[in-house]
Amino acid sequence: MTKDKINYAKEDKIPGDLDYKEAKVKVSMFLDGDLLLAVKSEAKRTGQKYQSLINKTLREVFLKEVTKVNPDDYLELKKRVEILEQAFLNKGA
Repeated sequence: MTKDKINYAKEDKIPGDLDYKEAKVKVSMFLDGDLLLAVKSEAKRTGQKYQSLINKTLREVFLKEVTKVNPDDYLELKKRVEILEQAFLNKGA
């Protein structure tokens, strides 16, 4: 979904002509401060917007949707594992 195709609902009751998955509904809620700081920190670390990260995480938890891994993220993770493996092997030598 691109930004120019986002459908915003004005209330928590989404009009019948909008697809629930495609509609964005504004909500207001209180989060624990430490949780918000952790989410913002993770969002900054991964280059995401914190509200998008919250939305993605809620989808994974409640709708069991798995987000596809970005190939760049995979390569970065592979690189980190290789560095750790090498450090481990060198420490044992």
